[in-house]
Formats: sequence, C-alpha cells, structure tokens
Amino acid sequence: MLVPQRPVRTSQADPKERIEAMQIEQLSREVMNLSLEERAELAHRLLVSLDEAPPSEIERLWMQEAERRLKEFREGKVQGIPVEDVFRRAVSEIS
Repeated sequence: MLVPQRPVRTSQADPKERIEAMQIEQLSREVMNLSLEERAELAHRLLVSLDEAPPSEIERLWMQEAERRLKEFREGKVQGIPVEDVFRRAVSEIS
C-alpha cells in the first residue's frame, strides 16, 4: 500500500516552523542516500517510536490533523469524495 507524500508546509508567520521544515527536508535528503536496508531499519525504528506516544498526544495530533483537513476543505483547497465512492473503493480493496 502506498501512502501519498505530504508536502512540507512552511508558514511565513512562524520562523520556527520554517526552520523545522528546512531541517526535515535536509534530513530527508540525507536519509535517501542510505541503502535500502538502512532506510528500512530507520523506518522501522521511527514507526516503533510512534507507538510510544501517550494516548493524549496521539489524540492531540489527530485533532490537529482533522482541523487542518476541515480548514482546507472549507477553503476549497481540497474536494470531498462522495461516500458511495469511498465505500465502493473500500469494498473492492478488501474483497
């Protein structure tokens, strides 16, 4: 299953976010120079580290993501998908 890439967002109003985004971009470029096995090991370690987050942090992050998605929908930056299409695709993927 492929996960779509999410663009790194930078905010003109928040220099800290721009610095963090630049650090993530630089780190991503460096990681791509690792071998396939090294990248797989790093990915595994990162995924395991996500399981260590307390439930309150996970809930906070999901709320933040939901609010971001709703804002983009309301601003017309993304379009909704009819529920029939969503269910049709889900059924076809599990059948």
